[in-house]
Amino acid sequence: MAEYSLNVQGYYKQGMTGGVPSSPGLFIVYRGIHDTENNRAILKELLYIGESSNLESCMNNADNIRRYSESLQDQETLFFCYSRYDGDSQIRKELVNMLVSVTLPTLNDLDTEVTVPEGAVINIEGDRHAFLPSKINIA
Repeated sequence: MAEYSLNVQGYYKQGMTGGVPSSPGLFIVYRGIHDTENNRAILKELLYIGESSNLESCMNNADNIRRYSESLQDQETLFFCYSRYDGDSQIRKELVNMLVSVTLPTLNDLDTEVTVPEGAVINIEGDRHAFLPSKINIA
C-alpha cells in the first residue's frame, strides 16, 4: 500500500504569490473573495488541482491564469495553495488523479492514462486545504 503526505500551504491571492517555491509539487486553485477587512480568503469553489515541476512559475503563468479566471464571478479573484512534492512527475500525476477523483474540481478531468495505485492513502496536512478531506483512501 502506497501512503503519501501532503502539507498544504497558502492561500495566495492571484498576483501575490511571493514566497511560493520554485520546487515541484501540487497546486490547488480556488475562486473566492478577498475579505480585506479581516485579510482572509472567502473561498467559493475548488476550480483545479494540478502538478508542476515549478510551482512558482505555474501559478504565475498567464495562460493558466486566463483559463482559471474564466470561472470568476463579480468581485472574485483566484486563490492558490500548494504542497511541495519532490517525487517524480508520474507520482505527482497519480496524486492529482486521486485528489480529482474524490473532490471533482470544476476545471479538471480525470487523466485516464494515469493509473492510480490500489490501496493508496493520501494524508493532507496543513490548515489551508478547503474542500479537500484530511485523508483519502483509494480502494
